[in-house]
Amino acid sequence: MINSTLSSLSEEDLQRLCEDRAVESQTLDFKRTIPGKDDRSKSEFLKDVCAFANGNGGDLLYGIDESGGVASSIVPVTNESLDDLQRRLSQVLDAGVEPRLVSVQMRGISVSGGYVLAVRVSASFNGPHRYILNGHSKFVMRTGTHTSELSYDQLRSAFDKNASLAGQAKLFVEERVAAIREGHAIRPLISGPQSLLHVIPVGRGIDASAVDVASLHDGKYAEYILPGWTGASRSLNLEGLVVHPPADADGHYAYLQVFRSGAIEAVTFTGHSFADRKIIPSTTASNFFRDALKIAFTSFRTQGISGPAVIAGALVGVDGYELGVDSRWRIQPVDATH
Repeated sequence: MINSTLSSLSEEDLQRLCEDRAVESQTLDFKRTIPGKDDRSKSEFLKDVCAFANGNGGDLLYGIDESGGVASSIVPVTNESLDDLQRRLSQVLDAGVEPRLVSVQMRGISVSGGYVLAVRVSASFNGPHRYILNGHSKFVMRTGTHTSELSYDQLRSAFDKNASLAGQAKLFVEERVAAIREGHAIRPLISGPQSLLHVIPVGRGIDASAVDVASLHDGKYAEYILPGWTGASRSLNLEGLVVHPPADADGHYAYLQVFRSGAIEAVTFTGHSFADRKIIPSTTASNFFRDALKIAFTSFRTQGISGPAVIAGALVGVDGYELGVDSRWRIQPVDATH
């Protein structure tokens, strides 16, 4: 899979693939010509898309010639308009894949003399998928540069995959909350109540590398700054990219971690003292959750991450604090065990 969003791909990027002699892989396939309208061409297209969806996802580039699995030159598509081609292939997918895919993106990239069609298939969260044509159906998956039918054991594992990924995401959240509760946050935090938000995309798994954190560090980290974070900075760590406002002598009051899988961990201090009472204003916490969720969903769209997500919110370090639920400080006890 090309390490770039489809919306940012240009003719220069495609030309560079050819000049660098990019090699086909488990997640990248070059096609000189677009799929035809005959059954054989439809079957080949459906097989390629299903194989990526049942595997780790991937990119199909129509209009790139290859020799021995190595990109050689751009061969512009000229024999069908982009709109007609996208409409036709979408109809083929709708009629020929079961269950229906919801994670296929298509984009035409203008090149000299025509265009190249990029089809990005994300690893599916509701598979395994089979392709169906003229009463025949197959479950396939891409392994290396080859596509093969799923064996019985592979098919059984594929059906169990989604429950396993969701379980991994939930376990990840539990481990991260426990680490923060025990004082092992990504950044040293001010002592007191903290609001935590985790948003974990399930489709790829928590160990996948879906985000180029280095490019975010160099250019787009500002998209992860929450309101009120004046003078925020960022740094790379083993987990990915962390964005944070300046620290004081007692530590950081907030940070947002972008994991390489695309997962988001956001933390902020939400305690306030009023006379002899320690309060967690509900609006402070709810505004934080709203703003951090908005950033997470925007990040998923920008990075091309689709599918379901595990969303978890928590309040930790709340011993001795009360929850203020409106402007008149109607107080409710905070359960320190949640």
